[in-house]
Amino acid sequence: MNPLSLTVRATFTLRPPAPFDFATTTAKPSTLPDPTTADEPGTHWQTMRWNGQILGIRLDDNGTRDAPEVVGTLFADRSLPPPLVESVARELRWRYDLDTDLSWFCHHFADDAALAGPIERLGGMRIGTAFSLYEWVSVLALLQMATAGRTATMVRSVFDAYGSTVEFDGKTLAAFWEPKAIAAAGEQPLRALKLGYRAKSLVRIAHSILDDDFDEDGIRAMDRQQARAKLLKLYGVGPASVGYLLFQTFHHYDAFDVVPPWETKLYSRLLYDTEDVAAKDILTDMTRRYGRWRALAGAYLLEDLFLRHRSEPIDWLAAEIRM
Repeated sequence: MNPLSLTVRATFTLRPPAPFDFATTTAKPSTLPDPTTADEPGTHWQTMRWNGQILGIRLDDNGTRDAPEVVGTLFADRSLPPPLVESVARELRWRYDLDTDLSWFCHHFADDAALAGPIERLGGMRIGTAFSLYEWVSVLALLQMATAGRTATMVRSVFDAYGSTVEFDGKTLAAFWEPKAIAAAGEQPLRALKLGYRAKSLVRIAHSILDDDFDEDGIRAMDRQQARAKLLKLYGVGPASVGYLLFQTFHHYDAFDVVPPWETKLYSRLLYDTEDVAAKDILTDMTRRYGRWRALAGAYLLEDLFLRHRSEPIDWLAAEIRM
């Protein structure tokens, strides 16, 4: 199938509160390659399914850390009325948490023994995701019990089979699959893609959104405990993944209740210069140190670690990363 060409354009401007770090907000150093996004210094591209159509998005960093400005360009295969453009701009502000003011966090912890370096290097980084709730839950299902390399292979195979390909602004990117395509396919074709038990999860998740179980806007208005209870009712969401959703999708910066084994190793190295601190002790210490900001503090520690590793390989981290 030929790629869908998106040539109609419209622009909008976003002005997050200072400080703001564009690079680590739009592309986290720790994340796996994603066929729906592309990044170059100062520019981020992504696709989005919105209001029944596939859109291309380009975000340009036109400001500074202390005077942020992001110029967005929307690409489509049909006209882009102003209300649609405004709705996409609002959605991007939510997904990338661009309305949150992190000045207190960055100032208060600027001299913290563990956070001083990360704040200096990436202060103003927002936590968010390019994905909708349905899309992120689907990706999390593929992440279960798999190495980074295996996950990347599975994600690519599902996109190749059920996603769409679009061209805009000189880029060719994938657009996320529609839930109805996964539901119609059923489990066996997905198992043929070597997804294992995750095939069943993807089908169940697709049926859940088609049955209107994914009330993303409603969950956005809930407090953390209400949102947690609602999310845990979704198929495929458990105690570990609900923390990622509460933090990355719904911006609860205190959603730090479970430390997965691999992250436990990283925090042990970063905070205690050892390899085997118990997860419960890390949780207690992070809460004592950073209170309601503990999940955000953890993200700054980990993203800074991967940012430094990208510039100058860190031997112990390289040994932990299995591609």
